Amino acid sequence: MAAVFAVPAAFAPLDVVVDLTTIGTLAVMAVVNLAVMVLRRRAPSCRAPSGCRSSR
Repeated sequence: MAAVFAVPAAFAPLDVVVDLTTIGTLAVMAVVNLAVMVLRRRAPSCRAPSGCRSSR
């Protein structure tokens, strides 16, 4: 699976690879944040793992 991303990255200019990495990281963080907000609405009684503090 890594070869699917490694081969095009080897031939692309570095600034393009960096931009795509940054955009991908931002997209993943946005999805995670949205998922947390949805989960807090749908299952407010769901407990956080030990060591995590809830804001409630």
